Amino acid sequence: MCPWDDLLRRHPNHALLSEACDGLTIDLAPAYFRPDSPAHQLFDGMKQRNSSQAEIRSSYAEMFTSLGGVIWAFVGVVAAAAGPEVQFTAITRSARVNFKHEDSATSNKYLLETMGGGVALLDYDNDGRLDIFFTNGRKIDDPMPDGKLPDKSDRRFWNRLYDQNTDGTFTDVREKAGLTGMAQNYYTMGVAVGDYDHDGFEDICVAGYGGNTLYHNNGDGTFTDVTKRAGVSAGGWSASAGFFDYDNYSGLDLFVTRYVDWSFRNNRYWGEQKPGLRAYCHPDNFRGATNILYHNNGDGTFTDVSAEAGITKPQGEGLSVSFADYDGRRFHRHLNCQRFSAESLVPQQWKWHVHRSRLARRRCLQ
Repeated sequence: MCPWDDLLRRHPNHALLSEACDGLTIDLAPAYFRPDSPAHQLFDGMKQRNSSQAEIRSSYAEMFTSLGGVIWAFVGVVAAAAGPEVQFTAITRSARVNFKHEDSATSNKYLLETMGGGVALLDYDNDGRLDIFFTNGRKIDDPMPDGKLPDKSDRRFWNRLYDQNTDGTFTDVREKAGLTGMAQNYYTMGVAVGDYDHDGFEDICVAGYGGNTLYHNNGDGTFTDVTKRAGVSAGGWSASAGFFDYDNYSGLDLFVTRYVDWSFRNNRYWGEQKPGLRAYCHPDNFRGATNILYHNNGDGTFTDVSAEAGITKPQGEGLSVSFADYDGRRFHRHLNCQRFSAESLVPQQWKWHVHRSRLARRRCLQ
């Protein structure tokens, strides 16, 4: 028996891998590991290719250390093993996509500078071609004077919308579309796309430090900032957002992840008190911010239902979010991926929050 068989057997969805003199035999007990399943096909293929025992053991062990025994990526692995090799070619320059994210790094090591921007692929003008939207930072003084905010007036800090042309190249239409972000003056990070008002055109929500911006697609290649009317500004430090219909009722709702309670004033010194040795302060030194769930009222406005949905406690340090109906009950759940712990190299907190009418349940994995 392999020394790691006992470990696998203790897994909630265990399987027995036994070695025979002439190779490997796999007894896959759970139903989703039947002979025609991707998992079984993967190992059959590895055996036929005379893969080493170490390679098979590594793949098998990796599979069963997935959360709850669910296979996240092996369908893609099987397809890659069976199909032709996929090649990619860098066409950024020839496609005329010249965006560069500006984080405005300073010697004061403001925590905000460590964050990258978001990107979305969307067909904003319904011409059948995917366009590209990038979020961007803004100018940070070094140091930032008390009471002053970063400045987004310089064009290099503007958000960017690239319209795809018929020949596969892209044209910068940020000003024409009204999506530069200069008027809002936020240090933007995340972006979500969805047709929240069912008019047939995809709208954009941009999350960032200072607040969120909801852009309504006017259907003529331009967007209008409807944040105030919609009631989704939030404030603080929003990291990302996502549209989904959490209650299967009135259209796309909006979930916003929020990071930490940080400001230029409470930014802390980290590192040795010597020139050039200052570092960015660890996020653990700041209180986490609560995420927000906005319910779509169906009239262009949203209502904050975070408390009712049970997502206000405990506070975390939200960075990204994704949605899926993982148990087939026709209600979308969301996985809020929060800050990764450097000590354990695993997510510090993953939360599944489920809202159905006025009832919510939560499962936390530490």
